[in-house]
This record gives sequence, structure tokens and C-alpha cells, in this order.
Amino acid sequence: MHLDPVNQRLLTLAAFLGIAATKLQHIFLAWAAPPSELQEAALGARHLLLWCLLDTVFLGALQIAQVPKLCFSKAKILGAWFAFMVLNVGIWGKVAGRNEAVDDGYANGPVLSDVYPKPAVLNSPYIIGSHLVHVRPPTTAVLNPNSDSFCLAPASPTATIPLQIKGTPPWLITYEHYGVDGTYRLFENITLTGVDSLSAEGRAKKGRRIESYPIVVDAPGVLRLVKILEAGGMEGNVIKNVTDVVACPQAHFIVPDKGSGIEGEPIDRCVDDVYDFEIRVSGTPPLLARYRKKIGDKESIIAVPFAFREGAVGSEPALNATAHPDAPADTHINDEIRRRLAATRRRDQTVPIHLKIESPLPHFFKIVAITDGQNNTFEYGFEQLPPAASVLVDQQRSQKGTLVQSPEPGDALLLQGRPYPSARFASCENAKLRANYDESVSLPVILEGNGAWSLQYAHAVSDRAAAIGNFSSPITLPPILTPLHDIQVSTPGVYTLIAVSDRYCKGVPDLPLSCSVQQTVSPSMKLSTTTIEEACVGTIGTLVNVSMTGEPPFWIEYEQSRIGEKPTTKRIQAEKPRHTMRLQPTEPGTHFYSFKKVLEMSHGLGWDLTDLWGAGRRGLMGDLNYPEGVDVLNLTFTQIIHPQSNARFLRPQKMIRCLGDAAELVVALDGNGPWTLKYDITSDTGARSYVKEGIVDPNVVIEVNDLERAGNYMVDLTEITDANGCSRSLQGRAVPIEVLAQRPSAHFQCLKPISFLEGSTAKLPTSLSGSGQFVLRYRNQADPSNIITIKQAKKIDGIDIKTPGTYEIVEVRDEHCTGQVVSPQTCD
Repeated sequence: MHLDPVNQRLLTLAAFLGIAATKLQHIFLAWAAPPSELQEAALGARHLLLWCLLDTVFLGALQIAQVPKLCFSKAKILGAWFAFMVLNVGIWGKVAGRNEAVDDGYANGPVLSDVYPKPAVLNSPYIIGSHLVHVRPPTTAVLNPNSDSFCLAPASPTATIPLQIKGTPPWLITYEHYGVDGTYRLFENITLTGVDSLSAEGRAKKGRRIESYPIVVDAPGVLRLVKILEAGGMEGNVIKNVTDVVACPQAHFIVPDKGSGIEGEPIDRCVDDVYDFEIRVSGTPPLLARYRKKIGDKESIIAVPFAFREGAVGSEPALNATAHPDAPADTHINDEIRRRLAATRRRDQTVPIHLKIESPLPHFFKIVAITDGQNNTFEYGFEQLPPAASVLVDQQRSQKGTLVQSPEPGDALLLQGRPYPSARFASCENAKLRANYDESVSLPVILEGNGAWSLQYAHAVSDRAAAIGNFSSPITLPPILTPLHDIQVSTPGVYTLIAVSDRYCKGVPDLPLSCSVQQTVSPSMKLSTTTIEEACVGTIGTLVNVSMTGEPPFWIEYEQSRIGEKPTTKRIQAEKPRHTMRLQPTEPGTHFYSFKKVLEMSHGLGWDLTDLWGAGRRGLMGDLNYPEGVDVLNLTFTQIIHPQSNARFLRPQKMIRCLGDAAELVVALDGNGPWTLKYDITSDTGARSYVKEGIVDPNVVIEVNDLERAGNYMVDLTEITDANGCSRSLQGRAVPIEVLAQRPSAHFQCLKPISFLEGSTAKLPTSLSGSGQFVLRYRNQADPSNIITIKQAKKIDGIDIKTPGTYEIVEVRDEHCTGQVVSPQTCD
């Protein structure tokens, strides 16, 4: 990044002022330090070296940078550097010399005003003459010289308070302890000798020296050093005489169900649920509790501050004006002690935690440490902390205060996030029930979640009843233990999943949530025959049209015979429900054809169709739904064909429609018009014949409007008659139409209102079923005229919105059909 000249000069000025501020800080701390802290705050050689290094780096950088209007020659830079060095040495020498003089005076004797607070009177006649007066510095004592904090806990029942003494041992000290529980203890004339020193070097020294001695405290309260006496009875100076000892802070989890989640058994909650618990702390405010939060593999440390509120209840008894009656009757001291006791008194406080279950993973929480207002830290357990917690503990150890490490682990809380269950139908396109049969059909359901599941469904007698919500009372299944389950039903209609729940949560059914069960009718079979004639020869054969209802492919077996000859049995394969056979014998004579049986390849079983040619004769046929066969009666066939005209479909490809839709097929006609065209529409319910007469246009449209049942339909051209009255049987001219039982459907999957920040976007979850190439139209009910369209090839899993409101799905369709919008149609 390039800076303009003005900013370059401002940056140079800022660097210069920063170096000057660093020097002034060092000088102020050394000049204003009290005598007891001169050794720590005095200027040393390290300060001088730092000043010189900063000036050298600054001048060198100035020479290299060539800042406009601050470009100086090397000679000027060198002269400035020399001047800075001389100035640094002069200032450093003056301040360091002053510190040495003050430190020597403090070490060798007190300041005169400290020893003699009043001017000495020297005009008495008793002191006339020459005298030698030796002034010996008095003993000085400092209680807790480093101003450390101390706390007591079962893991650390005592605290050692250092007492720093400067002088020649032995000494007699008197101190007193004011307990937060209202007790008072006085310790008088405690002898301290050189062997009491906290350091081995101190115990080996002789004469005047500075040493630290321990005072052990076993109860929270205020410790006050009353006085210190030298061996000759002279009272020493007490520079600092009061320090506090508090109870170590504590922290615990409080959960609604006692022991839940803490004693090893996890608390189960659904995703997006909120679990409320509390952290209760006790100690000297303000308090800072830290707990570990681990969700799956992600781990972090959460810090919870506790600011003391006026009126909060404390754990220790309150102090009044008559507290500690055995204490010295010094109002000032008692007031100060009461103030300190009130400040160090332990207090209890509770903060609620509102935890949202973010994902279906374990949510683990454990208290790591707690720090009170005096920087005392209580750590729980000796476990390996994550890096974030280690940094916090290291920072605490660098501050003044007591660090207590307890072997007892902190409270832990374990929550297990559980996903919402779902249920949906698998494939139920072939769900059919046979008429007049006591049987049931299985509707496969796929369940997701944690078993066992509870599932409810309802039944409607038809699609129309289901569309208006006319369902029977919900049916609840017994507990389901496996994720794949079959619902056994014995009544046709529409079955819809209403509700699903698993061991932990309540969910919503997914798409497809409805399944249609259709009732099939008995299969039927129809035979028609047409003679094949030529103008010069006459009849040369027969065309046999076989129309069957059932599940193809079929085998057709028949006998062919001639008078005086033994019958021969033949078998042909029919791939479609309608099949045309061309029976054209090569030998003259009378030929007889008798159909015996028809069987499905998928079953390999046959059923008798004896003498279908004769009126009133009895035969059998069957399909995939009726493998045992049904009776066929009274089939006769007569038809005359003049093979002159022809008819064919322009687009013979398979068509796909949904229930209630219509289909149009264009047929091209050849020959002399006007024509009469016959065609059949075959389905699993039977076959119907249609006739269109007086056709003039060579391209005629056949409309199929009776698609009221799901399954396979076949539109088959059977016969065409031209203007001369010549008829011709048509072969292999059929178009299949597949009618789907399920229309595409869509609904919202909003379990509750969705919230989002102003200016951001939110996704409204949707669920679609269908064949792809979806078109979804929706609108905000606040602006119903503004309908928005979304097109996707595979799926639409959500709608992105920027405006709050109630959104409604208006229309859905796929590549084949217009669909239906099911509940819930809206989402807030």
C-alpha cells in the first residue's frame, strides 16, 4: 500500500512520539516508585540499551524511507544520532543516580522526618558540650509485600502470608485475625529468628538483612499486623499491615432433573430444542466461570462473567457494628476491618444458560475453572485442557492470586441431540386388491430416526375424498421396531400418513405421504376373426385379433386341423394385451382352429380356454392378478375385411399421463375417403370399442378421456373401412398410455416459524414428489398478485426469501402432469 507524503510524515511523527512516550514511562516509574519498590522500578542498563536501540532504528529507517521534507544527509543523521545518545546517557544517569541515593538512605536508615516527626529541641543546658550520637535505622515490616491474593479450599486448607522484615533478628510480632464468621483471634509476641526465614540464604545470613517469614492462616478473613518489636524493645515501622484471605470460588451445574446428564446418563433432546440449566457460583465477586463446550468433535471454552448484584444473598453471616467485640476499640480500624470483611465475604449467584441443540450430536459441558474478584483461580481435575483453556489458565497464573488445583473433577453435563423422525411410502404403484377376494395388500413404509416408532395413518375412500380431507379416524399402529415396515390394508382407497414419532422426538411424514390402493376387476378376453381375400383368389386366410386384460407377456396355445388330418398344437407369444394372428394355411381345404389355453410368462402356468369359438361354450383365462383363472362365456367372431385402406399413428411412442388427464393421438389415413375407423382402448378393467364415421381429413385425432384409473392403457387401431365399403383389419398399430397413480405434489416443511435478521435471507424448506423438470409457483399472502415461479430439473429443496410474511405454494407440476399442493401449504 502506497502512502502520500502527508501520511508518511504523520507516520514518522507517530513513531517519534511513541519512542519518547516509552522513555517518559520508564523515567516516571523510576522517579515515582516508593522506597520499598525501588529495586524493581529503578532504571538499569537494559533501559539505556533499549533507548539507544529505538533511536538507532528510528534514524536508520528515516534515512532509508526518504520521506519528503524529512530527507536529511547522512552527516545530519549521524549528528542527530550522536545527540540522542548523549541525551539518553545524561537523563539515564541523573534518574539512576537519584534512585541509588534514595535506596541507600532507605537501606541504611530512615528519613529524618520518619524517625523524628517533630523538630528536636537543642537548647537544653543538659546537653551542653560535645556528644556523639549514632542513629540506627529502625526495623521495617511489610505484610504481603507483593499484594498477592489468597484463598482457602478443602484442597488447599491453609494459606501462607509472607511477612517481609528489614532489620536484625530476632523480632517479636503481634498480629490479629478477623474471621468472616465473626471470630477474632490475637497472636501476641511471636518470636521470629533468622532460622524462620523462608529462604535458605536468609537463614545463613548474619546481621541486618531483608527476609520473609511465613504467617499461616487457616480461616477466611482479614489478617492485620499490629506491631513489630526489636530485641531491645524498640518498636519498628509497619509499612503495610493488612491483607485479606478469602474462600476459594466454587462453581456447579444445576439441571432441572436432578442427576440427569451429570451422573453418566445423557439427556435426550430434539434438534432445535432449547435446554435450560443454570451455573451456580460462590466466592468473592466479581466471578468468572469457564466451562468446556464440546459438540461432536468441535470443542471450545466458554467464559461466563458473574457481576455481583446488590441484594444478592451471601453465604457468610453479615457483619454489624458490634462485630468482633474482643477486637481493639479503635473505630477507624474496626471500620476498615468491617469494610474489608464485607468486600471479601463469599456470595452465591446463579446465571441461567439457554442452550439450543444445534445438531444430532453429543453436547458435552464441563466446568473447568472459576476465578474470583481477587484473581484467585480454582481449577477442577487434572485433565488435559484444550488449547483455549490452557491459554486462559496461563494468563491467570501470570497475575497475582492463588491457583488451587483440585483433584475432584468439575460438574459435567451431557446432552444428546436427536434428529426428527420421518416416514414416507416406498413404491406403491402396484398396490391392488382383487374384487370378491378376502385378501390384503402391503404398503411399504420407510422410517428414519431412532426406533421404536409410532405411526398414524388415515384412509379415504377415493382421491376426491382425500383432496377435501374426508378421512376416517386416524389409525395408530403398534410400536414399530424396524425402519422398513409394511402396512397391511384390505380396503381400496387412499391411505395417508398423518403423524410419526420415535423414541425421542415427534416428526412429520415426508413425501410421498399418500398411497392409492385400487381394486381390480376380473380379467376378460375377446376374439375377433377376419377373412383375408384377394380379388382373383378369394379367401386366403384369417386374421385373429385377441384382446386380453391382464399382465403381459402371454403365451397363446391353439390347435390347427383339417378334415381328415390329425390336429397340430401351436404356441405363439403375445407381448401386448392385444395381439393379431395371421392364420394363412398353404394347403387348400377346410381348416379348424381351436384355442386351448393362455398363460403368462411371469407365472408359467396355463388356464384352459377350450372351444372359444363355439357360442355358449365354457373356457378359462387368467392374468397376474388372477393366476387361478376366471370363466369366459359366449364368445363369437364375425368380420369381413377388404385390405384396401390403411391407418397408422403418426407418433406411436408411449405416452404418460396422470389420473383424470386426457390424451390425444393423431392417426394418418390412407386410401379413398371418407373412412370409418374402429379402435379399441384396453386397460386392466377391460376393453372398449369405438367407431369414428365419416372421416374426411386424412389426419384424424383420437381423444382418450376415460383415464380414471391408474395403470397401462392401450389404444389399438382395429379396422378401417373406405368409401367403397372395403374393410381391412389393422395389425401392430397400438400406442401404450401409462396413467400414473400419483400426481406430483409439494408442501412446506416448516415445523415452526422461521426467523431471520433484517437484510439477510432465509430458506423455507420444501418437499416435492414427481418425475423431475419441476415448476413451482408461490407467493407472499401479503402480495397475492405477485406469483413467483421456480424451475428445477431434479429437485427444489427450499425457497430463498428476503421479506418476512406468510408464504403460500400456489401450483406445482412436473414434466408429465399438473400436481397438487398438500398441507402444509403455507410457511411463516
